[in-house]
Amino acid sequence: MDPSYSSSVHVRNSNNENSVPSVSSDRGSFGGIENSVDTSWSFQYGTYPFLHGNDDAVVFLGQCFLLGEELTPLLVNMRGVVEQTEFFQRDNYLLLSSIRRSFVSLVEAIYTDKGQEIRAGVIQYFEQSGRSQFTKEDVKIIVVLESALLNLGRCIDLVKPAGLLVSSVPAATWSKALFNLEESMSRIKTVCDPDQPLEASQWGKLFDDEKVTLDEHST
Repeated sequence: MDPSYSSSVHVRNSNNENSVPSVSSDRGSFGGIENSVDTSWSFQYGTYPFLHGNDDAVVFLGQCFLLGEELTPLLVNMRGVVEQTEFFQRDNYLLLSSIRRSFVSLVEAIYTDKGQEIRAGVIQYFEQSGRSQFTKEDVKIIVVLESALLNLGRCIDLVKPAGLLVSSVPAATWSKALFNLEESMSRIKTVCDPDQPLEASQWGKLFDDEKVTLDEHST
């Protein structure tokens, strides 16, 4: 755990039935809340090379992919809620809302004049990397990204009462919210990860390229 990371989940005092669970960064009492449970993990940020390239299409993919990865703390927290081993942290609801807004801005950008170049660049990048399921059809890319946005929106709507500390959320609703979150993250990774492993059919080509390079150096 990162020692500089500090967060706590506060639990309602059983002596005050009107108290509402809350998340706070300190240990002060608020609305009858007295106890807290420290988190046992943190999310570390690092540089991502695909954000610093000259290709706008690859940078776009990298930006979308990182937004999906930043949902990981929420995913861990929500799985704990569904398994009834954790409380829902309000900070994660705010994170979810913020990430969706950023993702909306990125998706809207592909409808601009520059967005046409990005879509064409993404298709070209997919063709070069052997991801044939998206080549020559930028509509598929847009559909998958918009589906990811739709899933995020549904997740927000389902957890909003808990995120805004308005009311509790039934267990079945938490499961639906988790499903939508996992679906969204899966769609983002499917389309936006610019660093996917080679397919088995590509390994032979790698060997052939290496052999050609060695032959050129030997001559």
